[in-house]
Amino acid sequence: MDSTSAKPLPVWTNFRFSGDSLEYFKIWIVNVLFTIITLGLYSPWAKVRTMRYFHGNTWLNDSSFAYLADPVRILKGRIIAVGVLAIYWVCIEFYPQKSLWALAIMCLLVPFILVTSMAFRMRNTAYRNIRFHFRADYLAAYRLFLIPIGLILIITAIVYFLYLKSGFGQQLEEAGNGEFRKEDILFSIFILVVLPVVPYIDFLRRRFIINQTHYGAARGFFQGTAWSFYKIYLVAFLMAMGLAFVIGILMSVIVAFIGLPGPGDDPSPDALRASFTTFVSFTILFYAIGFFIMGYLMAEIANLTYNNTEIGPLRLQSHLQGRKIGWLLLSNTIAIIFSLGMLIPWSMIRMARYVAESTEFLQDRIESINAMAQADRSAVGEEIGDMFDLDLGL
Repeated sequence: MDSTSAKPLPVWTNFRFSGDSLEYFKIWIVNVLFTIITLGLYSPWAKVRTMRYFHGNTWLNDSSFAYLADPVRILKGRIIAVGVLAIYWVCIEFYPQKSLWALAIMCLLVPFILVTSMAFRMRNTAYRNIRFHFRADYLAAYRLFLIPIGLILIITAIVYFLYLKSGFGQQLEEAGNGEFRKEDILFSIFILVVLPVVPYIDFLRRRFIINQTHYGAARGFFQGTAWSFYKIYLVAFLMAMGLAFVIGILMSVIVAFIGLPGPGDDPSPDALRASFTTFVSFTILFYAIGFFIMGYLMAEIANLTYNNTEIGPLRLQSHLQGRKIGWLLLSNTIAIIFSLGMLIPWSMIRMARYVAESTEFLQDRIESINAMAQADRSAVGEEIGDMFDLDLGL
């Protein structure tokens, strides 16, 4: 017999999540109460307890993950983050003429925050006593993101200045009697400029994070393409627009059938009640179906990411289904609303269990990975890496 025929086939095994809703509820309710009592100061400890629970109950080959972060370091990062956001808010509220500069500075901080937050997260995540590691290459991050961020800011600035020069903003400001400032439109312009490049930014972000991540001596590599992200986002966008169009047509037909009076006429109470019921019903329907569109987007992006990721010889496979994610989002939301938030832990456990059960790992080569000796960084770099925990990663 040919020796090659005896070569063992790759063996795929599922992740497993062993968390229990009641057990996590006890952790969650204490976290909520202490966070309220301390006016939010306990939130870093709450996050660490939550992350340790979910990591510790995520299993692969009878070994669980570990989360090792120090809540004091997270608190430092959050204080700094809140300070930065406060400065930005003061600027746009009291110095609106400087809003564009403030927005530009915030955008230029994004690569820095991305690197520091991911370095912190990976350094504090471990499996089988081997920590993950993120190569904190700030220069590479700015080389990658500076051009798209710069183009977004330039286009935003051009449109914003044209808007100011047109005098339209001044007219709106005068008509609003002080409730509207011409500078308030800046953020809306920024969002409209950003939307078409969201898939590309998402592609760059995920590729950068995976390519800079190590487990032991193995380095991550992402093979996905920007076009793959655009196709998924485009399908989700078209579904959302189609849903909005159909809902709008149905509402128009029903309102016309009800026969609301024209301008200047007083509608009857029955017509008003019917119109209100129609509006509420179709709004609920729009959001209910919207959860399935969101589920499609979440599932396809996750599948695309994990199915194109390699960490050395290690491989992942994800089989998430949009309709199941959509159902979880919808049913979880209904349960949370009717339980006044008490079923949030149950909802989180349901989602974590489904994601774990839908993710597979090529297990036959994990034993070949050795722990990486992480080079010591300067004291300043270490402090910067530990200051932020803004959760801007995958």
